[in-house]
Amino acid sequence: MNSDKKVESDHSLSGSNGEGINVFYTGLPPYHPLALAEGWDPELVDKGVRNDAIELVQAGYNVYGMLSSYGP
Repeated sequence: MNSDKKVESDHSLSGSNGEGINVFYTGLPPYHPLALAEGWDPELVDKGVRNDAIELVQAGYNVYGMLSSYGP
């Protein structure tokens, strides 16, 4: 699903139901040294999380994302 809507970390997006958070994302940012050390492609991870959040909002869910800044 393609969309121009941009998803930022520490940002909430509201779907059509307006009844609070239905989905809460948390974890390390895609470019975090630990994610890179495990071999994850940061661009693909970033794009995948953004696209998933957009699809959830378009389906009517409220989404909130918070990425950890802890670590190296």
